[in-house]
Amino acid sequence: MTQGFDSHSHVRQLPGTDWWQLTASLGYYVQGEELREGLAELAIASHIYGVERHWHYSGGKITVSAGALTDWATIPRKLWPVLAPQDIRRPALVHDVLYETIGEIRVKLSTRWHNYRHFRKIADQVFRESMRYTDPPLSRWKQWSAYRAVRAFGSIAIRLENGSKPDPSTIPPL
Repeated sequence: MTQGFDSHSHVRQLPGTDWWQLTASLGYYVQGEELREGLAELAIASHIYGVERHWHYSGGKITVSAGALTDWATIPRKLWPVLAPQDIRRPALVHDVLYETIGEIRVKLSTRWHNYRHFRKIADQVFRESMRYTDPPLSRWKQWSAYRAVRAFGSIAIRLENGSKPDPSTIPPL
């Protein structure tokens, strides 16, 4: 089975913001069977609830579409000498689009959506797994630290995700 990412992330920064836009698709081959099943379920849920996704999932590969937005990993600047956002750029991008989908479904259904925690855990585990394929390689303690941070603070990010994005009408075409 193919492992890791299929390319580097090709992005451009949106003028006057801390947001970046993917300019070419990015694929990640998911390894864990439970994660593959969870992503397939999330893709189905997004379709059922009419949520537009910036990713698709097929045959064990999640592909993030060109045009997807990311603010990379939200790591306090004081911690950058230890773990900088660019260290986990591609895993953060995949994680961002999954969180975006989870957040949009949650908004459509209400905050009482019963599968929210399940899908958040799947997204966080995909993030953890994908950090094994960073280039250059990321030490295990940095992987663990980043994973623990998303587990501790990710629910806040899901609630805030869509409200802080740039207005789509202000984004120049690719």
